[in-house]
Amino acid sequence: MDQEFIRVGTIFAGRYEILEKLGEGGFGQVFKARQLATLQVVAIKVLREVHSNNASHVARFQREMQLCAQLYHPHIVRLIDSGSTETGLLFSVFEYVPGQTLTQVLASEKALSAWETTQLMLQVLDALECAHRAKVVHRDLKPQNIMVSHTGVRRNALVLDFGLGTLPAESSEDLAKITQTQEVLGTPTYASPEQLRGEQVSPRSDLYSWGLIFLECLTGHRAVDGPTLQAIIFKQLGPEAIAIPAWLEHHRLGRLLRKVTAKNHELRDISALQLMRELEACAAEGWPVSGSMERTPTPAVLPSLSSFSSAGEGERRQLTAVCCSLRLSQEEGAALDEEDLDKLLRPLHATCAELARSYEGYVGGVLGESMLFYFGYPQAQEDDARRAARTALEMGVRMQQRAEELAREKKGRLEFRAGIHTGLVVIQEGQGGAGLPALMGSTPNAAVRLEGTARPGTLLVSEATSKLLRGHFAFEPVKDLSGASGPVFRVLHEYKKGHGSDVVQEGPLYGRAQELEFLQQRWTQVVGGNGQSILLTGEPGIGKSRLVQELIRQSRSTPHTTLDCRCMPEGRNSALSPWVDMLERWLGVGPGWTPEQKISALEALLSQHGFVLAEAMPLFLGLLSVKGGAERYPPPDVSPQRTKELTLDALLGLFFEVAQQQPLLLLVEDLHWADPTTMELLSQLVKDLSGAPICLILTARPEFTSQWSASHHLQLTRLDRKRVQEMVSGLTQDRNLPPEVMEKLLDRTDGVPLFVEELTRIIVESMPVKGETPSRSFTFSKIVIPTTLRDSLMARLDRLGPAKELAQLASALGREFSYEVLKSVSEREEPVLQHELKTLSDADLVHRRRTARNPIYVFKHALIRDTAYESMLKPLRRQVHARIASTLEAHFPELVETRPDLLAMHHSEAGQKRKAIGYAQKAGLGALMRSANQEAIAYITEAKGWLDVAEDPKEQAQLELGLNEVLTPALMATRGWSDAQIGQVVERSQHLIDLLGDSPKIIPTLWGLLIFYISRNERDRARVLVERLVGMAKHSGNLDLELMAEAAHGNNAIEEAHFQEAQQAFERALSLYKPAEHPKLAILYGQDGRSMSAGFLSVLKFLTGYPDQAEKLSTEAMAWAMETKHTSSIGLTYLYRMNMLHLRGDREAVLAVARAGEELLQRHGLPLHGAFCTLYKNWAERKAEPMRQILDMMAAGGLEIGKTHYHSLLADVEFEMGQVDAALARYDELVAYGRKVKEGYMLPSLLRAKGLCLRAKGEREAAEASVRQAIGVAREQGAKMMELRASVTLAEMQRDRGQRAEAYELLAPQPPRFTEGLDTPDLVRARALLAELKG
Repeated sequence: MDQEFIRVGTIFAGRYEILEKLGEGGFGQVFKARQLATLQVVAIKVLREVHSNNASHVARFQREMQLCAQLYHPHIVRLIDSGSTETGLLFSVFEYVPGQTLTQVLASEKALSAWETTQLMLQVLDALECAHRAKVVHRDLKPQNIMVSHTGVRRNALVLDFGLGTLPAESSEDLAKITQTQEVLGTPTYASPEQLRGEQVSPRSDLYSWGLIFLECLTGHRAVDGPTLQAIIFKQLGPEAIAIPAWLEHHRLGRLLRKVTAKNHELRDISALQLMRELEACAAEGWPVSGSMERTPTPAVLPSLSSFSSAGEGERRQLTAVCCSLRLSQEEGAALDEEDLDKLLRPLHATCAELARSYEGYVGGVLGESMLFYFGYPQAQEDDARRAARTALEMGVRMQQRAEELAREKKGRLEFRAGIHTGLVVIQEGQGGAGLPALMGSTPNAAVRLEGTARPGTLLVSEATSKLLRGHFAFEPVKDLSGASGPVFRVLHEYKKGHGSDVVQEGPLYGRAQELEFLQQRWTQVVGGNGQSILLTGEPGIGKSRLVQELIRQSRSTPHTTLDCRCMPEGRNSALSPWVDMLERWLGVGPGWTPEQKISALEALLSQHGFVLAEAMPLFLGLLSVKGGAERYPPPDVSPQRTKELTLDALLGLFFEVAQQQPLLLLVEDLHWADPTTMELLSQLVKDLSGAPICLILTARPEFTSQWSASHHLQLTRLDRKRVQEMVSGLTQDRNLPPEVMEKLLDRTDGVPLFVEELTRIIVESMPVKGETPSRSFTFSKIVIPTTLRDSLMARLDRLGPAKELAQLASALGREFSYEVLKSVSEREEPVLQHELKTLSDADLVHRRRTARNPIYVFKHALIRDTAYESMLKPLRRQVHARIASTLEAHFPELVETRPDLLAMHHSEAGQKRKAIGYAQKAGLGALMRSANQEAIAYITEAKGWLDVAEDPKEQAQLELGLNEVLTPALMATRGWSDAQIGQVVERSQHLIDLLGDSPKIIPTLWGLLIFYISRNERDRARVLVERLVGMAKHSGNLDLELMAEAAHGNNAIEEAHFQEAQQAFERALSLYKPAEHPKLAILYGQDGRSMSAGFLSVLKFLTGYPDQAEKLSTEAMAWAMETKHTSSIGLTYLYRMNMLHLRGDREAVLAVARAGEELLQRHGLPLHGAFCTLYKNWAERKAEPMRQILDMMAAGGLEIGKTHYHSLLADVEFEMGQVDAALARYDELVAYGRKVKEGYMLPSLLRAKGLCLRAKGEREAAEASVRQAIGVAREQGAKMMELRASVTLAEMQRDRGQRAEAYELLAPQPPRFTEGLDTPDLVRARALLAELKG
C-alpha cells in the first residue's frame, strides 16, 4: 500500500483500520487505528516512502523496533507489532495513549506546579532507569516525546520514541553507518553538549535533557532557546551554566538541577536511580514559591490573627495590556458559519498566543474575535511595554500574511487591530471563581477601547505606554479620535538601533564632567593608535548610556566609525543576538527585504573590507539566518563547535578591518544581559585590541562579573545634591519649585539621574498654572511613582522570590527600619529572617547601617520602598500597620515615647484613627518643642482629617480644639501672626470654645485668638479677649495661665499706649515666671513669657524715660531667649531689641543686631521674623526700595500690628534722602491710622517727625503746631523720653525764630525729670541746647 493511500477508513496491513492521522515527523507518519481482531485502539508509525531506499533511515527505523521490544515499563509506550507492507513500507504498532504531548500541555498551561512537575518527571526518570539498565540511551528526550495521559485521578507521563537510542556497546563504526557523517541526532534545544559535538553519548546525556525539561515545566520557558538553530547550538556549547531561577537557586531542588545540567558530562556523576531518590527527598522538604507557578498561596507568618500573604490577598502591580482583534468577514457581507469561523480563528488565536508567550506574555483571555495579553505578570520586567509592542507588531505582520493567503483562497477578509495601555491593576491569584475576576482595574478596558477605535492593520497605544516606548519605537499622534480620554499614538515600527533611535541626546549632561573628560582622554589615545577598553558600571538609571551618548556627540569632529549594540533580557539565551542586530542595522536591512537583498548587502560590506567571500559569507549567512545562500556559499563541512570558532574570528576580523580605515568607537551596552557567546567574543576582543585604533566601551550593572577585565573600569556614582538641583533647574527651565517640593525630590530620587528626570517631569506636569501660588496649591504628596519607572522597580522585587514578602513588610515600617522591630513584627525564625534580609541586601535593595547594638537597615532607594509598599492591597496594608502598631506598643516603649509620629502613622494606616489623633498631637507638641514648626503643622493638619471618627460633636470639638492648640503657634511662627490661614484656625477655635464653654483648657486657644486680633490691630476684639483671659486665669488659680494672660494683657496695653497698665501686667508676668518650669509654655503659646514680657518692657521703659533699665531688660530678654533655644521666642526678642534701639536712635547697634538675627532666623525657617531684621538692616543702611518691598509683603499677609512703627522707618529714610513730600504724606497717613485703630505708642514720634517735614517745607507755624501736639500726647501717655525729644525739637524751632527765652522755659524742666541714662543722646542734646540758650 502506498503511503498516499493510507486514509481514514482504509485497512492497513490487512489487520488494522485507520481511524485518523495523528501527526508526522521527519522520518514517518503516525496514525490512530483499530486492530480488527481485538478492537484495541493502537498507534501505527510508518516510515516515509521517500526514505525507504535510504539505508541509514531504514536501519534507524529497524533499530527503534528492536529497542522498544527490549523495554517493558508502565511509563514507556509498549510495542505491539512491527513489520512491512506488501509495497515495502516499514511500520510499527504501539499501544495508543490518549492525552497530549508535554509540549502541548506547556503551550496551554505555560508552567506546572512544582508538585505535578515532580510527579511527572519522577515517572520519566523511572522509565529512563529501565532503559539505562538495558544499556539503551534515549538520545532525543524532549517534551514532544513525553505523552501526558489523564485516564486516572492524576496525570501520568509515558516516554515515546526510543528510535534515536543507541546501544553503548555498539562500535563507533556501526553507529557511523546508521547516523551518517556529520549528522548529529537529537533536538539541539534539549541535546547535551557532548552529543552536539559528536562525542560518545551515555545515560548522563539523557539526564541533561531531563533537567532542561524539568526547568521548562517549572518556568514555562525553554531553558535553552534562541532565534536560530545556530544560536541554540552556540548556547549549548558555550561555557555559561544553564540558568536556574532565582527563587529556586538556593533550594535543594535547584542544586540538584544545577548538577544534572552541568555542561561537563563528568560533573553529572549521578544515575537516574540516585536522581529519583534525591528528588523524592526534595518533595519531602517542600517546594520553594515561584511567581510563575500556579499554586495555592502559602501562608506566611506575619499577623497571627490572619496570615499575611501578598499572593493570597492579591497585589497591586503595573502591567501592560494588549488587546487584539481578528475580524473575519465574507465578501459582500455574508456571514460565516460559527463552525467555519471557529475553524479559521482557532489557529490564528494559537499563533497570537504562541507569539505572546515567546515574548513572556501572559494570555489573559479570549472572547470571540478578541484576545487579551498581559506583560508584567506574573513577573515584572523593565521592558514589559517594549515586549508588548514588539509582540503586537509581529502579530500584525503574521496576520497580514494570513489575510493575503485567505484572500487568495477566497475564504474571507481578515482584519487585525490592536491597542495597548499600561497602568495599575489589582491581581488576586486563585480568586477568579464565584464569578469574580482575578484581575481588576481599568487597564485592560483601556486597551480594549484603544483596539475598538483602531483602524484595520494599526496598533494604537495610550500616552502612558508611549512614554515607555519613546526612544525604542517610532509613533505618530492620532488626532480627532472620538472617545479617547487622553492622547493616543499609532505605533509605526521599532527602531533597529541599539540605542533605540538615531538621535543622540543634545541636552546638557549634568554632574559627569570628570567622567566625560576621562572618556575623552581615552578616545584621544585611540585616535593616536592605542586601543582602549573601558567598562562603565553603575546601577540602573545612573546615566551610563547618557554619558556614552555625550562622548559620541563630542567625538563627531574626528573622522571615525561608530558601531553599537545592546544586550537585551530576551537575548540572554540567543547566541550573538546583539551582534546580529548590529549587523542588520549596519547593512540597512528593512522589514520587507528578501534573502537576495541581504546576500547582496552582505557581499558588498565584506568585499569593502577585504574578505574572501567564499570563506566569510557562509559564516555571516548562518549568523544572520539568511536562507537561500547555501548553493552559492555552502556551509563549511566542520563540527558546530568549529563553526562557532570561525564565526567569532570573522566578526573580530571585521572590526579590525574597519579600524584599519579609521578609528572605531565600538559600544556594547548592558553586559549583565549578554549571552555566553557574546562574552567569549568580547574576551578575545579585549585581549587583541591594544595595537588597533579601537575604543571599546562596555556598560553593565554592578552585579556584572566576567572572567576577563577591561583595561579601565569606571564606576558611576550618584549625583550629589548640588548637581541634582542643577539638573532639576535645567529640566524645569529655571521654573522655581517650592522649597519643600525640591527637598522631597532630592530625598526620593537619591541622586539617580533617571529618577530625577522622570520625577521632575511628573512634577512639572502636575504643577499649578501661572497665577496660582505653588507653595499653597501644590504638594509632593500628589506625585506617584512614574509609570516609566514602575516596571523596572517591580521587576527587582519580583526577582526576590519569597523574600519579596519581607520587602513589603519592611516597606510598611518606612524607608529605614531596625532589625529588632522587623523581627518582632514578622515573627519569623531568626535564621529565616537573616536569610531573607541577606537576599534583599544581595539584590542591592537594602543596606545595613552599622550601629553599636541594634542593626538598622535602609532601603537603597525611596522609590523601591514605595513600589514594595504600593504593591500591597489596602486591606493587607491595614493589617500590617495594625500589627506594627500593636508590636511597638507592646515591646518598644521607648519608641512609643520618642517617636509618636510613627505610632500615629501606623494607627492611621491601620484605620485606627482615634488612637492616631492622640499620637499625632503628641508628635506635633514634640515638633514644637524642637522648633520644628513645619513638621508640627504637617502632623496636625493630617490628624484633623481623621476627626470624623468621633461621632459625638462635643468629643470631636474637644479633639479639634486640642489639635488647634498645637497648630496655631506653629502657624504663627512660620507664617506670621496675622496670616489668613491663622485667622481661619483661630475663628474655628472660637466657634469650638463657644460650643464647649469656658474652661482653663481653652486659654492657649484664646491666647492664639488674641495674638491674631492684636496682629491685625482689631483692638476692640482684642480688649474683650484680654479681659476674658485675665479673668479666667485668675479664677482658675493656675499661675501658669495667669503668667501668659498677663503677658498678653501687657502686649495689648502697650500698643494702645496705656503704659502704666502695661508695666503692671509685664511686671506681674515676670514675677510669676519660674525658670525651671515655665520655658515649656512657649511650646503652646508660641513665645516664652519671660523673654516676651522683658522685651516689651524694655521698649516701655525707654519710652517712659528709663533707658538704663531698658537696656538691661533687653539684654536679659535676649540672653534668656537664647537659653530656651525656642526659635520663635528668639526671633521676637530680636525684634523687641531692634525696636528699643531704633527708638533710642542707635543706628550702628540696630545694624549689628539685624545682621545677626537675619542669618539666624532665615536658617531656622522663620521668614517673618527674618523679614523684620532685613527691614531694620535696610533702615540702618538707608535703603528705601527694599524696605517698601518688605512692608508690602507684610501688608499682603494682613500684618497690621506696629504699622505706625515699621512704616515710619521708611518715612524716616525718605526724609533723610530729601523726599520730604513722600515722607510727610506717609507720616500723615500713619498718624490718622494710629488714631483710628488705637495704636498710640508711636504717635508722639510721628507728630514730631511730621513737624520736621513741615519745617523743611518752610511751614513754620504748622511745624510748631505738630510738635506741640507731640509734646501733649507724650505727656498724656507718660512717655517722658518722647516728650523730651519733641521738646528739644520745638525749642530748636523757637531758637531759630529768636524766641530763646520761650525755648529755655520750655526745655529747662525736662532733664531734671530723668534719674538714669544721663548719657543718652536725647539728654546730651537737651543739656547742650539749654547751655546754648542760657548763654
